[in-house]
Amino acid sequence: FTAIRVNMPPIGFNRARIKIQIEGTTTPVELIDLDVQAVVVIDPGHGGTPDTDFPSASWNNSTSPSGVLEKTMALSYGQELKTSLETHIQAQRLNIKVLMTRATDVSVSGRDRAYLARDNGADQLFIIHFNALDDGPGAHTARGSLEVRQNPNLAGSLPEDIDFIDAVLDRMVPAMQVFDAG
Repeated sequence: FTAIRVNMPPIGFNRARIKIQIEGTTTPVELIDLDVQAVVVIDPGHGGTPDTDFPSASWNNSTSPSGVLEKTMALSYGQELKTSLETHIQAQRLNIKVLMTRATDVSVSGRDRAYLARDNGADQLFIIHFNALDDGPGAHTARGSLEVRQNPNLAGSLPEDIDFIDAVLDRMVPAMQVFDAG
């Protein structure tokens, strides 16, 4: 028996395909579709203190009308999203690992956030920020969510990606509406 570790591009979220070909033959011996572990990275924006700023990551950019810092809300939502996803993963017996770029109030550079996702083979990356105007007309009235995805989609299944993103947003929006019905 021989064990071989292969890093391969996925054919869809949570799926990969291997062709086995013996050296000296011209056709694949076997085609195997695998259920592989998917990786979701949650990136709660900001963190730390003014003294721990990075050029690519500020410690905090906005404050809610009630005085809550964006970095605090982003971390709280990130932790709740992780808990919700892990509960769903366990209930559905899914093969998904959930990681966070930060789990405490620390500053993490933009580069380190990206490296964590890349080095762990992230299939999905959720970046959490709360953007709003702090003064002037329309202060604190920004609402909505932003979906960013790789284009072209190298994972191979755009409808699957969109379904997954929609499932997460379907959990996030009701959670936000508890605090802001708008």
